[in-house]
Amino acid sequence: MEEDAKQKCKTMDYMLDVFGKKWATRIFLRLLYAEKKMGFNEILRATPGINPKMLSDRLKSLEKHGLIKREVETSPIRTYYSLTEAGRDFRGAIEAMLAWNKKWDVITHSKNP
Repeated sequence: MEEDAKQKCKTMDYMLDVFGKKWATRIFLRLLYAEKKMGFNEILRATPGINPKMLSDRLKSLEKHGLIKREVETSPIRTYYSLTEAGRDFRGAIEAMLAWNKKWDVITHSKNP
């Protein structure tokens, strides 16, 4: 395998480590398609099945990787989450994946158990 291909695989492996963690992609997508920044409890309600500790862990991970930002308002004290510029820029990749799936019908809801 040529060096460029090795580097691409290594980069994709790293990206999959970030987005492949359970719940990470679902949380990211909730924020991507939200019309406004979201509070912790809003994200929790929008992501059925996740528990608060897992949500907190995944939000910290996505923030650490520069995909989301955490904002604290002081009066009243509220914490909000939204995408960073890098996170918003990833929308094109998500949309390309959705278009690819629509074209090839590889993954559909009817095929999932």
